[in-house]
Amino acid sequence: MEIIDVLNEQISKIRPNEKFFIKRNMKHGQSDTYTVSDTNGEPFCIAKFFDYLENDQLKRSIGKSFIEKQETLDDLLDNIDSVEETLISIEQIIEVISLQTRCFNRYIEVCTREGLECFPKVLSFISEIKIDDSFFGVLVEEFVKGETLDRIFSKEENKRIGINAVIDFFEQLGQVILKMNSNGIVHRDISPDNIMLSNGKYVLIDPGMVKIEDENPTTKSTYLLGKRFYASPEQYNGYAKSVNFTSDLYAVGIIALEYILGKNPLKEIINQGNHTGKLPHVELLHKYGRSIEDSFYDSLDENESSAILFMIIKKMIQVDMSLRYDTIDSFIIDLQNLRERMESE
Repeated sequence: MEIIDVLNEQISKIRPNEKFFIKRNMKHGQSDTYTVSDTNGEPFCIAKFFDYLENDQLKRSIGKSFIEKQETLDDLLDNIDSVEETLISIEQIIEVISLQTRCFNRYIEVCTREGLECFPKVLSFISEIKIDDSFFGVLVEEFVKGETLDRIFSKEENKRIGINAVIDFFEQLGQVILKMNSNGIVHRDISPDNIMLSNGKYVLIDPGMVKIEDENPTTKSTYLLGKRFYASPEQYNGYAKSVNFTSDLYAVGIIALEYILGKNPLKEIINQGNHTGKLPHVELLHKYGRSIEDSFYDSLDENESSAILFMIIKKMIQVDMSLRYDTIDSFIIDLQNLRERMESE
């Protein structure tokens, strides 16, 4: 079976007896994606294929002929020890496959959880299907019309943004994080390419990296879950399972700085490599009250309201988790107080 056959079958269940058009998109995150449009050219859903064998190196390591003989992913894992020589260790192969399947299952769980409604609606999914020389998880979700923040940033990096727009961004993302937190969920991959702006509403997408309550918090992963230019210090250090809502708030704080400054200061520090063996997040905090403050007030009018916003962001990007907001409600209350202050001026 080929990908196009799987797509046609799934979309036909969603839109029976209707014609549609399928377009392959550039790879985004963990999955290959396809946009499906009606005969008028209006997109109505996105199909995503999660390759459980992840990449060509892993496939070459265990061999195409071996994969072809396995009927299911469980068969592959049960028989992997029979592969005599591998380019990467058997343990690493199993870890990669386990991570990929967990990401897909988490994605489905949070998108179909009743009452959560933080992410685009999943219309259909297949937990496992063999296509060509790999195993995939497949999902079809509703199409969200809009643009991702990374595209907006690339077009408007020199455009002056007002304080109201930043507060609106914080208020909307704060409500999303509040809802996730009340459901025992931490996103762990909040970044500009995972936030869409649709008719003035910020929509969080791609929850494949989420942490769901009751996972073991002490295990150190060999993977940096999330994108390093937005990852909290604990994620950057490889402790993705010790995260909480403040880790998501950390990422939102970095994105807000990128919104305001037209650049990501954490990314600059990481790329320059001049943080002298310390966490780049430590250097970021060190520079926050210096060069970043100057750039901040070059972008926003310097007044008492912008000074309060400056301190809110500083609290969000503390290296020590205990120094960040103790509850998501306290973050939202600070925003409400700031909004009320501005409206009374």
